Amino acid sequence: MALVAAALAHAFGLFVVVSIGANISGGHVNLAVSFGPVLVS
Repeated sequence: MALVAAALAHAFGLFVVVSIGANISGGHVNLAVSFGPVLVS
């Protein structure tokens, strides 16, 4: 049961990170892709 809880927590955290980055780079989690357009513009 703990493994399922850890997997769900990881999935939720990844969902939050992608949701936050969606406006910047389309939801890429790779920092180079996420912050590259911010540095260029």
